[in-house]
Amino acid sequence: MAAPREIELKLAGDPRVLQAALKSPMLTPWVVKLDRARTLDNRYFDSPDLRLAQNGVALRIRRLSPRRYLQTLKAAAIDEGPFTRGEWEMPIPEPVLDLDRFTDPNARARLALIRPDVLTERFATVFKRKTIQLADPQGGGTIEMALDLGTLRATRADGTAAEEPIAEIELELTSGSARILFGLAEQLAAEAGLTIAIANKAERGHRLATGEPPSPQKAIKSPIAAGMTVEQALEHFARHGYAQWLANQPVVEDGRDPEGAHQMRVALRRLRSALTLFRSVIPKPQLDRFKADMAWLAAALGVARDWDVFVHDIVEPAGAGIADGDAVAALVACADAHRQAGYRAAQAVLGDPRYTRLVLAMGDWIEGRRWREQPYSPEAAMLEHPVTEFADRALTRRYRQVRKRGHGFRTLDTDGRHEVRIALKKLRYAADFFRPLYPKKKTAAFIRHLQDLQTDLGYLNDVATASRIVTELTRENRSDDGIALATTAGQVIGWHHHGLATAEPKVCKDWETFAASPPFWSVTKAKKTTG
Repeated sequence: MAAPREIELKLAGDPRVLQAALKSPMLTPWVVKLDRARTLDNRYFDSPDLRLAQNGVALRIRRLSPRRYLQTLKAAAIDEGPFTRGEWEMPIPEPVLDLDRFTDPNARARLALIRPDVLTERFATVFKRKTIQLADPQGGGTIEMALDLGTLRATRADGTAAEEPIAEIELELTSGSARILFGLAEQLAAEAGLTIAIANKAERGHRLATGEPPSPQKAIKSPIAAGMTVEQALEHFARHGYAQWLANQPVVEDGRDPEGAHQMRVALRRLRSALTLFRSVIPKPQLDRFKADMAWLAAALGVARDWDVFVHDIVEPAGAGIADGDAVAALVACADAHRQAGYRAAQAVLGDPRYTRLVLAMGDWIEGRRWREQPYSPEAAMLEHPVTEFADRALTRRYRQVRKRGHGFRTLDTDGRHEVRIALKKLRYAADFFRPLYPKKKTAAFIRHLQDLQTDLGYLNDVATASRIVTELTRENRSDDGIALATTAGQVIGWHHHGLATAEPKVCKDWETFAASPPFWSVTKAKKTTG
């Protein structure tokens, strides 16, 4: 039995702007009914160890009137995207949880995580909701649009009260295609200057109750499986990359955990890599549009990451060997100021209209399977072919690029090895994507050798980036303090260059080991090169 689903988008902004958006002339052809405004009082429950929240489950009781209550269970639907959740709700006679009323096997599977007797109230929301029922003038479906203005409240373990405002527009698809949902959201956001909100009220409430920052989301294992078509594999990669990207948005917005920006950037790189892998079956204008916008976003996130690496992987390891500890501390403090500025810039980018357009356009592309919008061609027909054949060709193409760029590896300069590193990274993403299709033992050995070489060349790139950062520090500050900082930074870079020279034999050996490793896929059509 399929779980009941809700597909819902949230747009955030100043309350006055949100109220004005509800009256936008753009909505006039859509309006079917204006519902009476009402106040909603909700209490959310979980165990002391937050077992439901940790598994993407929310359990609440909503007070509709003095004698009417609604019990609701919501659960994340990871395989269906970040805006889709399973939802089960039913009336109850009093404000007391009755989990036996959830009879759907999917709902009961979520509740098997927990014993009813350990559930306690964790936080509450009280807000006024204005609702408009909308229908696509073109007949594409219906949407419920709600403006929620109110407060989220929690009492923390130390007894202190915490609260934060609720100000958002919810757009929930009630029938038809998700494409109309994303399309309307994009128009409304552009007109009113609204931003996409990812965290729902339950997620925000649990964070408010604990006082802890949201957790960074790493990539999950490849969702691909033998027997899939090329289109199914493309959709899976796109959904999971998109979900990881957006799961890290609240972490970046919160700002306390720098890993959020890094993992969002990783998700973007993986998603861009996946789109490039499937470029033969994606219309070029679509691919070009997404790659340009995603590169813009990744670049904005990358500034802070470069300073992170500079502090933790460059300055700190070398600093122990520099006699003047105060000089090293001053360099770290200077770098940390740049790093914090980088994170503030990354947070600002999430409020840029271009970011909201990108998120909604990507969601629309995935939900609407818009890669199908192309004339028939042999390339388009490949969407229906088995993915294994496609994977062999994609892996071979990336493998050949690595071997070509690595030709004469021992004599390559820094720029040449940087090109090898980029090609390796693309091969690594492809190998990770497609590895479930191949024998585990052969796949693991090949990827292990690839990782060793990638680590070697990653360090070389980190040192090159650090050298650029030192040049910037010197150029921006010509004072005595600036010269002192540059001198200390130069010592740090010199320490790492000595390390690179010492490690050179290992780097060359790792290349030779990789080059001699038999690929785990069929390369019968590959043009072999030597390196």
